[in-house]
Amino acid sequence: MSTSEKDSVALELVQEKMRGMGHGIGSSSKCPLDSCTESVSAASVREHCHTTHLPAWMMNETDLKVEKRLHSASWLLQMVKKSASVETLTSSQITHLWNDVVRSVGSFEFGAVRMCEFDDKICRAVCAHLGEAAPETFSLDPPNSVGLCAHWMLTMQLLNCIPEDMQKIFRYLPFSKSPGWDMVDAHFHIDRLAQKFHLRKGVDEVLRKAPQPPADVKGILSEAIANFCDSQEYKSIPRWLEEQAGVTLYATVGLHPKEAARLSLSEADQHITSMVEFQKHARVVGVGEVGLDYSLPDLSTEESRTKQQEILRHILLRVPPGTPVVIHCRSDNKGRYDAEEDIFNIMKQCTTPFPVQLHCFTGNAETVQNYLGMKRDIYFSLSNYSLNGRGFDQVVNTIPTSRILLETDSPYLSPLGRGSNNSPRLVGMVAERVASMLKMPVQRVLWVATANTRRLFRLP
Repeated sequence: MSTSEKDSVALELVQEKMRGMGHGIGSSSKCPLDSCTESVSAASVREHCHTTHLPAWMMNETDLKVEKRLHSASWLLQMVKKSASVETLTSSQITHLWNDVVRSVGSFEFGAVRMCEFDDKICRAVCAHLGEAAPETFSLDPPNSVGLCAHWMLTMQLLNCIPEDMQKIFRYLPFSKSPGWDMVDAHFHIDRLAQKFHLRKGVDEVLRKAPQPPADVKGILSEAIANFCDSQEYKSIPRWLEEQAGVTLYATVGLHPKEAARLSLSEADQHITSMVEFQKHARVVGVGEVGLDYSLPDLSTEESRTKQQEILRHILLRVPPGTPVVIHCRSDNKGRYDAEEDIFNIMKQCTTPFPVQLHCFTGNAETVQNYLGMKRDIYFSLSNYSLNGRGFDQVVNTIPTSRILLETDSPYLSPLGRGSNNSPRLVGMVAERVASMLKMPVQRVLWVATANTRRLFRLP
């Protein structure tokens, strides 16, 4: 089948689906998205769509985020056309693609859905950004302007024409740098990476000095989760987070088990109080890393293991409900003491509801299933080190894609070889390896992992 024939078939499917969902929206008690089973009254359909299926920023009436809206529309239009990959489009390309899709669809029955003042303002701003004249009056039936690509109902109709797994992640994609190649590093250490270059501040400067990915590795780092787990670095957290940088930085604050093992219980309690207090900061999005580490002789003694476990229990009891927890897990090198089993048992006993990021996950398929059976959301964070395990490609294929995160743990675990520093910008290399194991396009792995990270840490 030729490319033009494939496009024709795809657009016929679009037409069928979009016409099918158009009828009766004004009085329907069903969400306009076919895959949604919630009952929705006609009066609340707009609110339901924005709170359940669309990105939260789309409701911001003080900042229209026109470029972001165009990135999201561009992503959707290319997904509807089943493009081989989603790329950044020029204004004229967006207009052409919009017209192409609309021509294939025809008219819609919108019922009670009408243009409100806010929607009109958005659509006019989009027209101005694209250099297109806005009509005197916007028409939804039929759509009479490319500016309508940012209208919430047309966005819902486009969503209805893409695969269900992609519908679910649309709400969480950042659309900040590019509609198709945004990346998020779910775990790295900005303080330790900065020390490699004798720096104490400057996110952009640190990332500029850190290794850059090979030219053939795609991906644009838009956000990163900086992990602060050394108590002496707590005082530097506000300084890092208050910087205006090209990459948006968020933080988790924890207590590394190697440090915890050397503290008295009263000293550990003071640090736990600081960790909990930091959760009030707008850019602090979780607790961690915390956990168990039996990797060194002095860490694997019965006294050390008992103390680490007691401190971890205390931390988990103090975690505010719903706050993500980043777990560090490392067994002893001789296989005598299983940190994975100890952590699993401790978490199973904890009744506080919170999601978990299993940092640098290296467990087996049985471990994956055990964690998935827990009554909490567990995310498996994959690094270059994770993927080096023998037979780990089989383990990766047992993890639901909705639970996969990508991390670098930089400055450690570099994919560039021993002796090299790692960098958040190398997370695309982790994505390539995961994509190879899952036999999935790299771009789709980036979408899924980015959406999962943003969902877990509730990024704006």
